[in-house]
Amino acid sequence: MPSSAPDRKFSVFILGAGFSKLAGLPLGQELWREVLERARDLDGRAAKLFEDLEYFFEYQKICYGRELNFDTVDLEEFLGFLDIEHFLWLRGGDTWSQDGNESQIVIKTILSEIICKKTPEPNNIPNIYRDFVNKLLPGDVILSFNYDCLLENALDLEGIPYRLVPSRYKEAGPVYNVCDDDRDEVVVLKLHGSINWFDKTSFINRKIYGERVTGKNYMPQDPVFDGSRGCDLEPISDGVWGEGHPLENVFVLKNPEIIYHNPPLFLFCPLIMAPSTNKLVYFSKITEFWSGMSGFGCLNFRMALIGYSLPEHDEYARQIIYSIIRNYQMFPDDSVAEEYGGREELVMVDFITDETQETAYKKTSLLSIGIIQF
Repeated sequence: MPSSAPDRKFSVFILGAGFSKLAGLPLGQELWREVLERARDLDGRAAKLFEDLEYFFEYQKICYGRELNFDTVDLEEFLGFLDIEHFLWLRGGDTWSQDGNESQIVIKTILSEIICKKTPEPNNIPNIYRDFVNKLLPGDVILSFNYDCLLENALDLEGIPYRLVPSRYKEAGPVYNVCDDDRDEVVVLKLHGSINWFDKTSFINRKIYGERVTGKNYMPQDPVFDGSRGCDLEPISDGVWGEGHPLENVFVLKNPEIIYHNPPLFLFCPLIMAPSTNKLVYFSKITEFWSGMSGFGCLNFRMALIGYSLPEHDEYARQIIYSIIRNYQMFPDDSVAEEYGGREELVMVDFITDETQETAYKKTSLLSIGIIQF
């Protein structure tokens, strides 16, 4: 990190879907209803989504006696069911792709399309977001569970430097890496991926295979990487990666509206961890984001959770948030905290309209961590 200053709090912010709600982005169930509505007109392989839903309904009825339909099905449970099928290759040779089977691809693509189209243009971003990013200081860390690009757009609009990886490396070797920590910037870690992140590995492999077979230059069809749509791409980090690093071929699409204006299903898939009870099995690509996170909070002196209710099925998130909050409230000792002007109280921000909601909020799984004081 850049050298510290007495007035620098080294804040950590944890963002959930509620953070983006004021900008017009839908919450989980709202988004799922829109995905289903958008998918009703699909045919061909894309229609496999509704076949899989019917099969899931049958499975739930026979195994658990649950009567489900399109209005009552839980997206996370359904996707968790599909994740097991795909991750264990239960279809064998009929497994569609490394990014998922047909229904998973349809859901991730349509979900991303909806989010992209509902994200306000940079000049229309509500002032509250611009005010938020302008209060950030170099060294602040933002842990976001959101897929949208609202935060990055606000940072870009205000000209605030940031990086999307925990560390930038200027040297990478088989034994150790050398960090490049000379820049003053905010750290934004999107823990579930982003609608504008794409992995080039499959494209590279198809290109190599095509050239081996044809004996000449070969350009695989890929709306993101083949140059046909004018995609503005840049690596997720401008540092260096060691050979074979999971992030070495991950790129950020700076103009995602180009690809989502008329998304060609099955020809691309964004790098997002779909909302699933079993999403953890796909985290190998972004394991680096979580590395060392159990130490977060110790040397932070301001912390806020904004619009994040900690869903019950995300046990891994509960575990790490417990660790961060525990560190924040217990370490370091008061003498160290005083050097930075003292540690501020933990802040939790959510939209509550009445006492009933307030009571329910205080009894959420966040409070059950047992160390959050109201």
